[in-house]
Amino acid sequence: MELADARTIKAEIKERSHEELVELCMRLSRFKKENKALITYELFLKDDEWAFCQETKEQITEDLSAITNKQVFWLKKSVRKVLKEVSLLLRFTKEPRIEIELLTHFALELNRIVPEVHRSRILKNLYVRQVNRIQKIQQKLPEDLRLDYQADLDALKARC
Repeated sequence: MELADARTIKAEIKERSHEELVELCMRLSRFKKENKALITYELFLKDDEWAFCQETKEQITEDLSAITNKQVFWLKKSVRKVLKEVSLLLRFTKEPRIEIELLTHFALELNRIVPEVHRSRILKNLYVRQVNRIQKIQQKLPEDLRLDYQADLDALKARC
């Protein structure tokens, strides 16, 4: 099966009835967790992105606090799992401030909860990549907002 491009899909969606579109959305929500998460975000969380941000921060803290195994292999797997969930949620929002908030919170919580992050080369590289990612996103912000987040970024860089 050859996949259609976005323009063709958009044209076909315009021709469908309301009932067919509702059924299509319901089928999409059953297939993948990511589809269901995107539909949930678009319908319920998009209007209040700061509430979404706070809820996600709480989830990050909760997930990182739940890590009990201190062996590097399992620690790395657990941290990667949390980061994968955060990255999935970041794909939904197009607001750079939300992205910086969530990634900064992830990095700060990682430092606070998992002190072994700087003893393992793998975990340290993961941490450094996130700091670099924050720095790239920060460049997209206007100058006044960039300065607001600079102190957090400097604190994260100091731990590298």
